[in-house]
Amino acid sequence: MKIANETKVGILAVVSIAILILGYSFLRGNDVFSREKTYYVTYERVDGLTESKPILVNGYQIGRVADMRLQPDGRIRAALKVKRDYAIPSNTIARLASTDLLGGKAIVFELGDSPVYAKDGDELQADIQKNIMEQVEPIQKKAQDIAAVLDSVLNSINNTINKDFQRDFNR
Repeated sequence: MKIANETKVGILAVVSIAILILGYSFLRGNDVFSREKTYYVTYERVDGLTESKPILVNGYQIGRVADMRLQPDGRIRAALKVKRDYAIPSNTIARLASTDLLGGKAIVFELGDSPVYAKDGDELQADIQKNIMEQVEPIQKKAQDIAAVLDSVLNSINNTINKDFQRDFNR
């Protein structure tokens, strides 16, 4: 039996579309053939966290951010996909942290010590690590205050020194 050219083109089109969909899903960070657990975390602010960012435990990636939705109250709810191989204690804290000096974000799991493990679909505790600019801001403010006081002291010293002293000093 001979297969018609139209049938061959149709089969090729269906296979091509399937490969295109699977490839696009893979490039977005979705592992098509593996099963993962989903956990949810709600943050006040996300500071540049996007979908497909890693979930880390001690620097080792165990999952990724799958979805983020803005809630009516202004908070952001993130869906986290974690590989099934890892058991996450129910009191684990999902801390939003900077991973580099350029501001790259990731979620770092601070594993709890609970004997009960979180189930698929559970809500985890959220925390946000201060970024480097927030940590330096108090020191910067103090340095600005010291610079202003130092400037006023130098101006008062400059004004108290008379013209004769300045002329003699310049010579």
